[in-house]
Amino acid sequence: MESPFTVSAITALLAAVAFAAGNPVDVNPSSCAHLADIAAGMHTDKTRFETVAQVIAFADHSDDGFYAADSSGAAHFGDKRPDRFEPLRLGATYRLKGIVARRALLWCDSCEFISDGTAPETRETTAESFLSGADDNRPVMLRGVVRDIFRDENDPRFLYMPLLAGNDIVYAAFMSPAGVDRQDLVGAKVLATGICSPFVHENRRQIGRTLHMKGAESIKVLKAADYDPFDVPELGNLRRESPSRIALLGRRRTSGHVLAAWNGCKMLLKTHDGDVVNVELSNPPAPEWGSAVDVAGFPETDLFRLNLVRAVWRECKIENEECRIESEDCATISPHEIMTDEEGRNRIDPLFHGKTIRLAGRVATLPDDEGGRLNLECDNYIVPIETPRPSIAELDLVPGCTVEATGVCVMETENWRPNSVFPRMKGFFLVVRSADGLRVLSRPPWWTPERLMALVGALLLAIVAVLVWNRSLKRLSERRGRELLEEQLTSLRSELKYLERTGLATELHDAISQNLTGISMELRTIDTFRESLPGEVARHLDIASRTLSSCRNELRNVLHDLRNNALESATMDEALKIALAPHVGDAELSVSFSAPREVFTEKSANAVLHIVRELVSNAVRHGGARHIEVVGALDGDALKFSVSDDGCGFDPETRLGPDKGHFGLQGVQERIETFGGTFAIKASPGGGTTVKASLNINARNCQK
Repeated sequence: MESPFTVSAITALLAAVAFAAGNPVDVNPSSCAHLADIAAGMHTDKTRFETVAQVIAFADHSDDGFYAADSSGAAHFGDKRPDRFEPLRLGATYRLKGIVARRALLWCDSCEFISDGTAPETRETTAESFLSGADDNRPVMLRGVVRDIFRDENDPRFLYMPLLAGNDIVYAAFMSPAGVDRQDLVGAKVLATGICSPFVHENRRQIGRTLHMKGAESIKVLKAADYDPFDVPELGNLRRESPSRIALLGRRRTSGHVLAAWNGCKMLLKTHDGDVVNVELSNPPAPEWGSAVDVAGFPETDLFRLNLVRAVWRECKIENEECRIESEDCATISPHEIMTDEEGRNRIDPLFHGKTIRLAGRVATLPDDEGGRLNLECDNYIVPIETPRPSIAELDLVPGCTVEATGVCVMETENWRPNSVFPRMKGFFLVVRSADGLRVLSRPPWWTPERLMALVGALLLAIVAVLVWNRSLKRLSERRGRELLEEQLTSLRSELKYLERTGLATELHDAISQNLTGISMELRTIDTFRESLPGEVARHLDIASRTLSSCRNELRNVLHDLRNNALESATMDEALKIALAPHVGDAELSVSFSAPREVFTEKSANAVLHIVRELVSNAVRHGGARHIEVVGALDGDALKFSVSDDGCGFDPETRLGPDKGHFGLQGVQERIETFGGTFAIKASPGGGTTVKASLNINARNCQK
């Protein structure tokens, strides 16, 4: 008997095996800080994780999970438990187990409760602490001034809000219904509460740490923004300020005249100080060129000029008339002068920015239905032209036209980035301010290279089509010629056979038939002396007469076959009707042969004609039949047919044979045996006669 210790050991071993089979291999516990690094993609050394942490906050949605922290830091966990009907408790400590899923998300599939507790209070932090990573995955409050609000083009549910906190910019995001853009917060001093998210999931942005808020209710306005967006400092002279400093200045205003406007939301402004400023509007449409306007927006720079972005405008009256835009006399400029220096080296001259210039070139491409620019080819340069769409329709422009364009030169430059000291200037485009700024100098001739190539292509296609058609006709004519030749040869062979048979019939008639007629006459003469002849002689004389009569009948049938075209008929029905016509007399004949003519050779067709004719002839001559039916069909390699009549019938056992001068049925049987067939007679006196026959004509081989 086994000891209790042995039984316990076996039971424990089986339990351990069962647990290992149903659960992944256990892992060593990890800290929240290490798991946060894994989620950020800094480490990928684990597929499963385990940690003990306190739940400090919940995400916006249950599917987004929760945030938990230990002494090392905090991490964001996705709640993928199968028993999520039991909610987690804020402030409680759990043993968290799960897997590192794709995109390095931490998915918990087990949350083992350890103890209750109190979640830490949300504390106010600074931008310096926030951006350093000390607040990652923790709920915090951040104080700052809202510089702007814009909707995320990737996920339109969210509004992004740059907060100016001290000398740093922190991006805050919260969900807002469509159409509610909260522009009233721009310029306000606020206290925003949310989670410090180290990075943005499922997004192409690389904007670093973001304050993720549950909604607009997480924003407490400490000081409302000024109602008048133009009640801000003047833009002034910022040439001594660095690009990073300019980006932190906040909203500024300036005034001037519109040099050019395009795309409905962009314009060039000549300020009252004589500077040219690029303006990107948040309240389109842009004013018409020449208008005097006030503009308020956020200053940026591309190191060549100042730009005001997310700006608003209003009409105004400018007292300084020196900055008014007068009509300018401009000379025609070559793009080469703008894109190269005096020594011919590649160098874009930024001094042309905002100048009115005139270019002449060939239209390369036209704007499409969705927008775009008119492109001119000038001195091997492609110059984009922003022009009013109606002017293109009015001038009926097409590619190849030579056009003179007068407008404002706008330099295209990359935005300044902290790690790019000198942004690259891409080139320039021309803004045509009115329909008068475009003038057609010449139109392309109708005979253009494109049309020539199209014509050549069409001719080549026509030639190919003619060649294909000729080849098709040649093949068709050759095929039709072969078919016609085959038909002519077949007809010629048939005619030659007919002539040959006719000649043979003539010879047989002139020779054998005449002789047989003479013999028949002699026998009839001898028959007149029958009474004086001995009985045995008379009997043999009678047999000889019947035999001679049978030979004469058979000879007549042969001569008839030789003189008609029954064997050349298209169907066996037609051939049989031609062959039987002289023998049926007044009897009604029905012929139904379903076997196609092409399966018969000349020999087998001739045999069938002779057999059926003999049977039909006997039915009329000896049976006195009034209705005769001939039926035939293929059965594999065999042809099965029958001849039935309603004549007087006879007894097959006592039928007369060759010894009595009757050779008909004997000949039928011999012909059938030649083809390895069978022959059967079903008859009775007064009950009509049915003869069934089967011939092996190798129909399958003939069909192939």
